[in-house]
Amino acid sequence: MLDYHERSYHAEKEGLREFVGRVPWTHFVTLAFNDPTVSIDQMHERLKNWDQRVNRRMLGSAYRRKPHERVLWMAFLEKPRSNPHWHLVLELTEEQLARENIVAKRSFSPAATRAWRILMPSGTIDIQRVEDVGVNAYVTKAAASGISFENFVHSRQMLKL
Repeated sequence: MLDYHERSYHAEKEGLREFVGRVPWTHFVTLAFNDPTVSIDQMHERLKNWDQRVNRRMLGSAYRRKPHERVLWMAFLEKPRSNPHWHLVLELTEEQLARENIVAKRSFSPAATRAWRILMPSGTIDIQRVEDVGVNAYVTKAAASGISFENFVHSRQMLKL
């Protein structure tokens, strides 16, 4: 029988998975640092800069004035002390998906890859289309060691930075 803290933890974990599952995510991205010496503050800063570079590339220099057109994502930091990497789920708009399908200059995948290679030369990026609803469970698996909201970031938080 689970004690109060274990039940609470399981309820929070399932609540987070349910919350993530409400959005029709189109892509799953892993941003790996391949450098265990990167601090958590640096990890957050690189994620913020990645978001800015991707949106600028996709929307142009006026991207800050187009918050409704920016890429929507949620990121979860995993293994920050040994093999740090962000798992992100993203929802691209129909227009963004159309550009992605024709590999346009301002499409997401090239913009995301270019930005991460500039920001983290030692790092790697993996971009996949979401084909399986199980991605919600996978992306939130870091919650297995306890939910840490400083390691959970939503793209709309970047609008204020």
